[in-house]
Amino acid sequence: MGGLFTLAENRTAGEESTLAVTVNTEAVGDYSGSSREYADEHGKVLVALIDTGSDDAEFYASVIKGEATDGSGHGTLMDGLIREKSGGNVCILSIKALDDDGGGDLLALYEAAELALEENVDIINMSLSKDHEDVDYVLDDILLEAENRGIPVVCAAGNESGDIEDYTPANIEALTTVGACNENREKIASSNYGTEMDYWVEADSTSEAAAMVTGYIAGGSLAEAEDVHAGYPDVTEPEIETEGITLRDALTVCDIKLIICAAVMLMVMLLGRIVPSINKGVRPAAAFAVCGFMLACLCALFASGTLNAGGAAMVFAEDGLTLNKLQSGELHAVYEALEKEPGDIEWYSDHWEVASVDDGTVTGHGIGTATITAVSGNSRAECEVTVEEAKGTDAEYLSDILNETHKLRDTGSTDENGNEIYEDEMPHTLVHRTDLEEKIIAEINDFRTAPDQSYLNEDGKTRTVLNSTAGDGAGQLASFAESDELMRAARIRAEESCYRYADTRPDGSDVFSVSEYVYGETVFKSDSDDPEAVMRNLVSEDGTFEEQTTRRYILSTFFDSVGATCVQYDDEYYWVIEFG
Repeated sequence: MGGLFTLAENRTAGEESTLAVTVNTEAVGDYSGSSREYADEHGKVLVALIDTGSDDAEFYASVIKGEATDGSGHGTLMDGLIREKSGGNVCILSIKALDDDGGGDLLALYEAAELALEENVDIINMSLSKDHEDVDYVLDDILLEAENRGIPVVCAAGNESGDIEDYTPANIEALTTVGACNENREKIASSNYGTEMDYWVEADSTSEAAAMVTGYIAGGSLAEAEDVHAGYPDVTEPEIETEGITLRDALTVCDIKLIICAAVMLMVMLLGRIVPSINKGVRPAAAFAVCGFMLACLCALFASGTLNAGGAAMVFAEDGLTLNKLQSGELHAVYEALEKEPGDIEWYSDHWEVASVDDGTVTGHGIGTATITAVSGNSRAECEVTVEEAKGTDAEYLSDILNETHKLRDTGSTDENGNEIYEDEMPHTLVHRTDLEEKIIAEINDFRTAPDQSYLNEDGKTRTVLNSTAGDGAGQLASFAESDELMRAARIRAEESCYRYADTRPDGSDVFSVSEYVYGETVFKSDSDDPEAVMRNLVSEDGTFEEQTTRRYILSTFFDSVGATCVQYDDEYYWVIEFG
């Protein structure tokens, strides 16, 4: 049986990309050098414009399928604004990572940023925004690498009227994030906002605002720009509705009983004064109306919850939380000394790559510490979460995720009614062949770094060449880094594959649920425990485009880390390679 191949977002690394940088002859003529060389020769600032493409750029490339031209006009508009605000002091490398509808994926953005670094640009402009997801740390890492190299990354705040904490790449503090305002320095309705905003620009959208700041930086005139204003609090933030702590939240049952008793006593006292007044000619209807009005007001205040108790601090019930990688735990925010928990809570993590949080459920991703913050109205609480390396054997971990039903081996056959036939795993033997791990990884890296490697392209005719000794081709590859997290994921998936040999996990979830760090996977079953023989089968030059999937994965410029293992199940060997 052949191998099983899976890639994040169902996209095969490199197969749809046109990573070669092309010269726009209409702009620069028959120039044969690189974009970096051209910018240096002409005294220009080299700007990477990651967008929908640009028809006016001096150099262009595409990391998505199709032409590198701009079918929407968005990228070309950004190109023009950058040039205008720079005073013509730029050379633009357009990298198309968004389609003509403005859509894209994480892999395309990563590849675009990677290409910008390879071209050694001076500034990166990203007039784009996406909802934040836990896996965005992949993009965060390469953009932070750019900043560490001294390459400013200017990005749009986004046009969803939300907090930039919820949008990528605007929520990366080290980047230059730009919002849009009007001439009165008031946030336009669509612009995202946040206390970490770097600049507000008088513009119709945050995309335009980011392009303008990029141009000003390139032209050395940002400080003098009259339509650019420093970030919070120089620009009016939107009014944010706050619930605070309502009277209903703050009061216990005993408190409410006491208030009701006090109200009744007050009404009795009032009636005691009102009844004699009736005999002196005061209208009874008016007197009773006063009491009724007071009671109605008290009820309305309780019903609406508009009274603010104030003064009660929100805290976490837990002093702290310690997790293993891939493990989850719960945090509970409460009002100190009160019985009732807060209403709507917004949750934040200052290091999503370490620990993410969703409605109080915290999941560990990487070793380190993260501060989890809960915000409800005007109240907030913080709790430190520590993530450690997972303890215990893989078998112990697997016992938690595989129920007894899944511990029945799938025979691959069906009965007369079409139902899958399983056989009990006993008395079968299952052994983790950790002695083969270093050997298979060495085989993978030897193949990856060998000279003049290539893989078949989707057209079934042409090939992409790597490690070319002639100096051409798609690049030179370094050895994969061995990842502890990917090794752990590979061991889990290898044992799961013994029970069910498929491109999904035994519980039906996709393979990427095994770890946030897995971006591609190969599973291969053989009757051999020889890593060299297994590699010959996996990376054969013969076969179709699909049959060369593992070969492409190993030779991919997108992947940079690996984990690989083998599990022996009776006389069969299940090999798993996880790519990150």
